[in-house]
Amino acid sequence: MTDFLHDFAPANARRRRRRMRAIERRILLALAGALVLLVLLGNVVYGGSSGGTQTVTVAPGDTVWSIAASRYPDDADLRQRVDDIVSINHIRGGSVVPGQALTIPPP
Repeated sequence: MTDFLHDFAPANARRRRRRMRAIERRILLALAGALVLLVLLGNVVYGGSSGGTQTVTVAPGDTVWSIAASRYPDDADLRQRVDDIVSINHIRGGSVVPGQALTIPPP
């Protein structure tokens, strides 16, 4: 009886390996799909594109405050807008130089 079962052992092992490989492929595909979904949903949730930003070139005599005032004339308090511009453009000390390109967030 054991000789009979022993004759089929290699075939069973091959089937098991094939089955395991198929399962591994399915798991990898599921993980890859989940990763793609996370990336796509992350862009939607966090506004993946810079939609609506403008690039402004600093002119002689311009300051971050004057640029903010010209771009957001209806804002009663420009402090938040200035902070946004400084933060987005990684400006240290709040000073800008003529010719510098600044990214300005949408209103």
